[in-house]
Amino acid sequence: MSKPSYSRIAIALLCGCLIQAATGAQLVRVGIYQNEPKIFLDEDGKPAGFFVDIIDAIAKSEGWQLRYVSCAWHHCLDMLEQGDIDVMPDVAYTPERAARFDFSHEVVLSSWSLLFKRAGDDVDSILDLDGKRIAVLNNSIQFHAFRERTRLFNVFPVFVAVDSFDAAFTLLQRKQVDYVLANRFYGAMHMARYGAEETNILIKPSALQFAFTKGAHDLLIQAIDRDLQQLKHDKHSIYYVSLARWLAPLDKRHVPSWAYWAVLIGALALVVLTVMVGILRYLIKLRTRQINREKQHYFHLSRHDPLTDLPNRLFFFDRLEQTMKDSDHCRGRLHVFFIDLNQFKHINESVGHGIGDSILRTVAGRLREVAGDGSLLAHLGGDEFAVLGEPCREAFDAELMARQLIAALDRPVVAAGQQFYLSMSIGICVYPQDGRSAQEIIKNADTALFHAKNKGRNCFEFYRAEMSDQAIRRVALESELKEALAREQFILHYQPQMDLLSGTVVGLEALVRWQHPDKGLIPPNHFIPVAEDAGMISDLGEWVFRRACAQMVEWHQAGIDLPHIAINVSPKQFHDESFYARVSRIIEETGCHPEWVEIEITESTILDRNPENLHTLKKLRALGFGMAIDDFGTGHSSLSRLKHLPVTKLKIDISFIRGLPDDPSDMALVRAIIALGDGLGLTVLAEGVEREDQRNFLRDAGCTQAQGYLYSLPVDAEEITHMLAVSA
Repeated sequence: MSKPSYSRIAIALLCGCLIQAATGAQLVRVGIYQNEPKIFLDEDGKPAGFFVDIIDAIAKSEGWQLRYVSCAWHHCLDMLEQGDIDVMPDVAYTPERAARFDFSHEVVLSSWSLLFKRAGDDVDSILDLDGKRIAVLNNSIQFHAFRERTRLFNVFPVFVAVDSFDAAFTLLQRKQVDYVLANRFYGAMHMARYGAEETNILIKPSALQFAFTKGAHDLLIQAIDRDLQQLKHDKHSIYYVSLARWLAPLDKRHVPSWAYWAVLIGALALVVLTVMVGILRYLIKLRTRQINREKQHYFHLSRHDPLTDLPNRLFFFDRLEQTMKDSDHCRGRLHVFFIDLNQFKHINESVGHGIGDSILRTVAGRLREVAGDGSLLAHLGGDEFAVLGEPCREAFDAELMARQLIAALDRPVVAAGQQFYLSMSIGICVYPQDGRSAQEIIKNADTALFHAKNKGRNCFEFYRAEMSDQAIRRVALESELKEALAREQFILHYQPQMDLLSGTVVGLEALVRWQHPDKGLIPPNHFIPVAEDAGMISDLGEWVFRRACAQMVEWHQAGIDLPHIAINVSPKQFHDESFYARVSRIIEETGCHPEWVEIEITESTILDRNPENLHTLKKLRALGFGMAIDDFGTGHSSLSRLKHLPVTKLKIDISFIRGLPDDPSDMALVRAIIALGDGLGLTVLAEGVEREDQRNFLRDAGCTQAQGYLYSLPVDAEEITHMLAVSA
């Protein structure tokens, strides 16, 4: 630009300032960029377009003086944010932009965007765009909306950001991009010039408004809203005149490309060709729609659980990562709930997977009602669910949500005419305070769930940092336990079972101990739960069974005629499909008689309605094993079922023995159990007898056997061998 040009600009600006000072008119600086026909500078450099007509009319009504400032799209937004201009027309509202700018309340226009292609190219759906180059207006709302939509379909184009639609269509014309994303008005007006055509891929409408520097123009906003509302209510106003002038003719001017060819080949050929092409395109469109529906169906299946139609693990983890970013933008907290149904495996084993699946669908429906539309509920698999809370919701009460989720199972679930009472455990982790990555959040939520399950039924736990330390110790314990199994670092202790009338030893209970090389003797309650959770209980149980049977053979070969040895079997060990085969093999390999072994199983396990469990019990009893119900009275016994089970002994739980002989309730319960056992022809043994008055009460009540500290602590094989030899 020459020096005289700069002089003329300076003089013009000075004159403008003098005129403004003289007239007292308010100066309003308006950003203008090239987006025909909505707003642009014409060939003479004058502002033109639909939005220019509107803002000019409002300025005239309010007595403002307008100064138009030409800038590229994203530069205009930067100038508006910095206060270098006052108002920017033709800006689509988004929550992110609302954080940077103020917006008029009155919407000026709704517009949608289309994907444009080179003439002759073919594209049917978003699924065809993977890896394609697409020119987009830098930092535009249609760009962000289109990118989110492609990600939803797992499609990843290469986006080329430009400063203007003219630059975008120029790249298309030069074959430097494959497609252009532009608003329909600009595209319809200019696509013929660039040899472009519309596709059938469009982006949802955006609300176009006036944007203002944040917190600086409240009166300006009020005036524009007021005047714009009046213009829209008057059907003869400049609003509708300008709408008809700039925007309405575009659809009338747009003619399909095949129409130009039709004029050349004549009316008859046009009809024939049109019909043939129409039929072919219709058939192709039908097939394309079918293929797209199938693709979308398979895509849906890949991200949803087929049983409950809830989002699956993959969907949940993807959404978690995206929601964490949303939470960062709004500086909110994100709550992640991991849910596990307690003892659901036993339901599947008892009534079958068909009824179990029906129960899961009912549970999913109830949890969906609690989670609501704002949170994401997912089925992670099996009996595990997860809920992703709303990241930017104020006053989100995670504890209330957890209690409502638990309360969803207060009512029994009805399936196949049966009622099932369920409970759940919930682990809760909060982003960002409990972790900065999705993997860390998931791990910590699972850790919190583990602690909730250990508390009991219908419990929830928020993650705490010390839980990770416990989890690390638990992992270390699992590793040490695996090594202990490989190195056979376990020993058996034995506790005598006494005849209450004669005072003689009638049996022993084998109790496993871990002889840790550094920590010494570790009791079973410290490592048996870990072995069960880690899937090692069957191997550990097999070692205990084999060692106890071998010891019985040694005693009998030494002339110690011990009637039986009791061996505890955990529920998970008993439910293992290989349990019966393992026991049979041990009996055969050790030479132990089955009659010498009494298998102790908990009340809930032995009363399980699973037909396979009953079949296993009967096979074991047929071999000659004794069958004892351990901890009797603490479960949910069905007396009508108990009489049909192959049981030989009831062991009264220690919790009923402690109150004897003073607690009337314990006395009544113990007498009832003794009477029950006597009526069914079963031996009754009392556990945890520590005092003589307890022994005397039990003997007088008709109990025949007892064990406990009154007689002996659990001791090793050498000491119990000496005790047996002396008593013999």
